[in-house]
Amino acid sequence: GFKLAERAVTLMKNDRVLPFNPSSGSHIVFFAPSDQTLVSMKSAIQWALGVRGVPNVAVKGFIYRDLKGLTAEQKYVLDRAHFVIHATCSYSDQERDLLTGRTALFSVDLVNYALAENKPLAVMAVGDPYDIAFMPGIKAYLALYGVPTGPSVTAGVNTIFGLNRPAGRLPVPIPAAGGGGVLFPEGYGLGYAQ
Repeated sequence: GFKLAERAVTLMKNDRVLPFNPSSGSHIVFFAPSDQTLVSMKSAIQWALGVRGVPNVAVKGFIYRDLKGLTAEQKYVLDRAHFVIHATCSYSDQERDLLTGRTALFSVDLVNYALAENKPLAVMAVGDPYDIAFMPGIKAYLALYGVPTGPSVTAGVNTIFGLNRPAGRLPVPIPAAGGGGVLFPEGYGLGYAQ
């Protein structure tokens, strides 16, 4: 169950973004692919903040299913956010297609906006690790294995907030977008510096 999910979290990219270290008064915004994932992420974030002993943190979540890009309200909340978490859940190449895939289009818009605004953004790929191929420039990316409502979501959030040390390794290679070679080899995985 949960301990297995924590051990499986694979940190694939971390350019001095993780772990998040919020303080009292911080604003956290997160994006979920479904209602169930939204509930799982919100409770996991609130639990992690409680364990870390950080009071007075504003946590706001959005469901992005059926959106091709950020809404005005989402941009408004992002502008005020100190930390951003994005859960992707693409189970097919069609969802990842940059021309037609809603997941890919929304994710690219969010990533580009967060990068332009210099917001610490962590992406959690729930289910399979391949979504990183359409997110060039992403600074923090974790692969979780499991369903978007299971223990892997909590394990990913715990890793983002430093309550779990990532130790997972990729079970498969990650091909570059468009099939141009390998982006990450099988067995790849980062850890947090001691």
